[in-house]
Amino acid sequence: MDGIGISDLPVGSERDDQLGISGYAAGLADFILRCPMPMTIAVQGDWGTGKTSTMSLVQGHLRDATVVSFNTWQYSQFDLGEDLPFHLLQTIMTRLTDDGTGRKNAFLRRAWLATTKAGRAAASTFSHIVADRIGGDIASTTVDAFVGKLLETGDDRGPAGLFEELREEFAEIVAVNNSAKGPAHRTVIFVDDLDRIRPTRAVEIMEILKTVMDVDGCVYVLAIDFNVVRQGVRDKYGPEFDERKAAAFFDKIIQVPFHMPVSSFEIEPLLRAHSADLGEDSATAVDLLRSSIGRNPRSVKRILNAVALNTCIQDHVRGGSAPRLRPVEFLGSAALQTAYAGFYAELDERDADGKGALLEGVLRLADDSGDPEDQEPWVTHGVEKDRFGAFLEFITRYADALDLRDGQSVDGQRVEEVMQITSVTMGHQTREREPAIARVLDLASRVSNQRARISDPTVLDRIAALENAVRADVGEFVATESNCSSRWRWYAVRPGGTDKPRRRFCEVSLPRSGRPTFYVGRASWPNADELRGLAEGLGSAGWDVVVSERSDALVHVRAVSPDADLMQLHPLLVAAYRGAGASRDHHVGAGSPRRP
Repeated sequence: MDGIGISDLPVGSERDDQLGISGYAAGLADFILRCPMPMTIAVQGDWGTGKTSTMSLVQGHLRDATVVSFNTWQYSQFDLGEDLPFHLLQTIMTRLTDDGTGRKNAFLRRAWLATTKAGRAAASTFSHIVADRIGGDIASTTVDAFVGKLLETGDDRGPAGLFEELREEFAEIVAVNNSAKGPAHRTVIFVDDLDRIRPTRAVEIMEILKTVMDVDGCVYVLAIDFNVVRQGVRDKYGPEFDERKAAAFFDKIIQVPFHMPVSSFEIEPLLRAHSADLGEDSATAVDLLRSSIGRNPRSVKRILNAVALNTCIQDHVRGGSAPRLRPVEFLGSAALQTAYAGFYAELDERDADGKGALLEGVLRLADDSGDPEDQEPWVTHGVEKDRFGAFLEFITRYADALDLRDGQSVDGQRVEEVMQITSVTMGHQTREREPAIARVLDLASRVSNQRARISDPTVLDRIAALENAVRADVGEFVATESNCSSRWRWYAVRPGGTDKPRRRFCEVSLPRSGRPTFYVGRASWPNADELRGLAEGLGSAGWDVVVSERSDALVHVRAVSPDADLMQLHPLLVAAYRGAGASRDHHVGAGSPRRP
């Protein structure tokens, strides 16, 4: 059986590199082997950008160096607390003293292996040493604790003497280890996942490295991000430790920052290797990823695994006669889930008609260049303002990838078919209810369901009378009630009673206050100008009416008062019904009239 999916294990060799980071790793390794010492390098980047893979590739080029590797996240799982920095020191010393030096000095053994409680007896005496090493504003409780640990061993020398002897002894061990293997040999110590542990703990480890082990012959490579350092020093030294001081702390310890070159990652080989079925859609897939998750390798792998799972589900769920959905459709939906989870959840809760309407609203906004004043309604759908432009670009590409548009209309049923499968991979959200079009109910049942929750039940009788009047003029239509019982939706039925998806022509929001809002029609319908005219007439008669060109409903009749004559809405609803029926057979082209 052919394998499917992709593992998230770090890259172990250049032949496994599918992102094009090997060259950067080789360059970093070259620098490590030729730089002056001591030197500390920070490998920086968001989670999932390949820091561990890069460090692994770098180590592959350091055959002529003594390499020590320490994963802080793995050790932190044992709840070592403030002893974590000392376990790092123990790991380093064990590697060096077991690598041919034979140095088993009793003092060093006590210092590195005494990993129980750390005393703070020498805190006041030792603070000036830390100030000299790291900066005058920091009184390092970490190193004070370390010296306290040494004092617990019973040594009668003072803390300053212990510290200097410790540092000198470590420098001598490194020198002996390096010289035994050649004049250009050096010790390179990798500390990974510092940005996955508590920020204060990460800062403590950095302090220990700087004050105790920053000696000639050593290069340190730390996976750490400045944001973690900034948070750590604030948590440890107080809120007055501002951005400038945090940067000074970072620069004092880190001589060379190496930022993960995410913008240069080549995701095309990854797509080709793990989603061969994309075929001619590969370029479209790359565009969808770039405008959603970017080039984060972990996110790309998650989406490719989602595509593989969705493909397997399709093979077993959709009937043999049903047209197969393309992998790029699954990929677009998975990218939408990952990058714009709030919008995806909103889309997922709507019926096919509502999905199409919501996407139409976004696409109209994209076509109009996304004016800033039009962003606010979409923020409520979980779209961050600073990503609004990328969101519009993604939805445009998504609609094109799924071939959703025909003129200004969007095929919501196609979206529904894709999401019926892809919603099983909604990783960070749980469906608490089914989509809103859960129940097709007769009028009497809907009115009965609402009476207990509406403060003025008489409004239900007036809406029922309006519904019957519209039904008498247009014939039968389908009415549904959402599972939460707060919305009714009215759908036009095409002649012949076809079971194909119906077009919603009105949605009634029923708040507990008993002041309903009617959402009517769409800007893309062939009789949209007629609907605008009727809405204008209602506004002149004192109704609170908004015509929204960029929403999923054209006309909003808002917060209708208890004494309003709902029969005045009858002409608008009948016209909307006609528009809904016509829109299934008539698509508005680029030259069709549309209000600015």
